[in-house]
Order: sequence, then C-alpha cells, then structure tokens
Amino acid sequence: MNIYKCVFTGEEVISSAFGVKEVGDILIEAHGKLITKSNDLGIPSNDEQQLDDGTESIIDIIDAFNLKPIDLNKKSFVPLIKEYMKKIKGHLEKANPSRLDAFMKGAQEFVKTVMKDFDEYSFYLGESSNPDGALILSKFGDDGLSQDFCKNKTVRKKKKIDPGTKRYSLYKESVATLGAHNLKQSVKLPKETSLGDWLAVAVVDFYNKANLLFGAIEPCCTQETCPVMNAGPSFEYLWQEKKKIIRLSAPEYIQKLLNWIEEQLDDEDSFPKDPDQPFPKNFKSIVSNIFRRLFRIFAHIFLCHFQAVIDIGAEAHLNTTFKHFYYFVGEFGLMKKSDFAPLAELIKRF
Repeated sequence: MNIYKCVFTGEEVISSAFGVKEVGDILIEAHGKLITKSNDLGIPSNDEQQLDDGTESIIDIIDAFNLKPIDLNKKSFVPLIKEYMKKIKGHLEKANPSRLDAFMKGAQEFVKTVMKDFDEYSFYLGESSNPDGALILSKFGDDGLSQDFCKNKTVRKKKKIDPGTKRYSLYKESVATLGAHNLKQSVKLPKETSLGDWLAVAVVDFYNKANLLFGAIEPCCTQETCPVMNAGPSFEYLWQEKKKIIRLSAPEYIQKLLNWIEEQLDDEDSFPKDPDQPFPKNFKSIVSNIFRRLFRIFAHIFLCHFQAVIDIGAEAHLNTTFKHFYYFVGEFGLMKKSDFAPLAELIKRF
C-alpha cells in the first residue's frame, strides 16, 4: 500500500487502499464510500450525518485522513485555485520541468470542468487545515453513496513495506525496539535475520523519515533562500545528470534525489519483493550509496533550516532521527568518516 503526501506540507492525504488511479497525468483520483461509525462524542460536520443510534455516516477517506472541509463558492474558488496552480507551477519548475507544460494545460481544462459543475463538488484541506497545503476535491458518484476524490499529482508517496512479509515484521520490530532500548542497541542485526532484509527495511524507513522532515520545512527551502544545495557555507553538493555535473538549488536537488531513491526502491533487481529472490551481490554498495545521499538532506536541514525546525517544534524528532541514522550506518559501515564532515561538531555530542 502507498500513502500519498502533500509535497508542500508533508501531510498524508490519500492511500492506494482507496482505489487510486492517475487521471491524465495531472490528478490522482481515489474512490471513497459512505461508512457508519460510532460517535458518542463530538458534533458531525457538513460531511457527516448523525443517526439516531449514536452513530454517524461519513466518507471513509475523510475519516481516514481527517480531511477538513473548506467552504468555497465560485468567487472565492477562483483566486484560491489560481494561487494554488501558481505554487504547483513553481514546484514543477524545480522538481520536474519536463512535466510542466502538459500539467498546466491539463489542469486548466480540469478547472473549467469544475467551474461548469461547481455545485457538485466539495473541497477539503489536509488535517491541519493549512491553506498552503493540498487542495482536494470530491464529487459524489451516481449511486449517491460513493465519492471520488481528486488531488493534483504533486504528492510524494510514502514508501510502504507489504504487511505479512518478513520485512514488515522486521520493520515493526525495529519500531518497537526504538521505544524499548537505546538507539545503539536498536540498530543491531536481529537474530535469524539476513543482512539484506535488515538493510532493505532501513532504507525504506530512513527514506520516509527524510522525506517527511524535508516536507515539514520545504516552504522555507526555495530557490531564493537556497540557490545551491549546501550543508552550511563550507560544503556544496552537485548533481550528476548522466555524465554532466550541474549545480542545482537545494529544493531542486532534494526533489531529484528523492525521485532517484524512489526509483531505486522500485527496481526489483536491486530491491526484490519476492522473498525467494536473492539480493544482488552489490546490494550493500547500493544501500551505501543511498545512505550517503540521504545524509545530505539531514545536513542541509540542520545547517540551513534548523530555526525552521525549532519553529515547528520538530527539533527533538530531527535529533533522534539523525542519531538513529548515524548509529545505523556506523553499525554496518555504510559511510566513511569523511562523509559526516559537515555535521562533525554535532556528532561529537552523541
């Protein structure tokens, strides 16, 4: 199962469990259904219907992701969608410029469709009601009980480990261990576990954590504030596109990096999903390469956006996540000491 997150706020907004499909390379559409749930406390919103027996009816996607309804009319929708499309355009110019023209053309046509049948749509924001986040539209199906949700294709998937697999069990064990022991103990290879499985689980976990942390501070990381990808004034990272070395802004570099890691994770030759298929002989090298690049995201956040982290109350989470990361790569020799140079002073305190 994949979780889709808003690239602007990092909030989870839709899951592949709801029959996700892509529409014209501009939208992600999911299919929600009316469900009944117990509601002894609280007052239903406009999208909930209180029943006499103390239960309520609500669309399952709204319930699962705690989406917040936003009241719009045509007059208020137009400036909102214009500003939102401007933001998406800016994001695509940095992250995926090849998609920009087709996306903007398709999005304009979709907005015309919405305006034509405006009264049939409902509008939502993510759980925090952050107006800078995802704008989600829904429209009831012909049966009156189902609802289709549309979200623009700027969300980034949270990588999931398939439930019921050995790696899922390892992932759950690693999460539980974090709360039960110190971080140094939690990274050690569990008994009767292959190194390949343990490394594969860790890559997905730290990719998701870095993705989430960057999403939280992304509004502060722009081409204007971060015209180069750096870790403080002394370290700059360049991007290699085939044989060409290019200088990118930090947000563009990080988006390309996250895309590259996602491609690695989706490559079943490198990360086989079949438990009977062996990992490639160079698997540790593949993982090491990913971890060295993930470090650059942590370094950029620490040295360029730490005040933003403090402002959103995520300082402790960032510190713990990076310490966990540092102990893991140290346990399995995935990075050289020189790779950690930008954060050497911080690491001395561990």
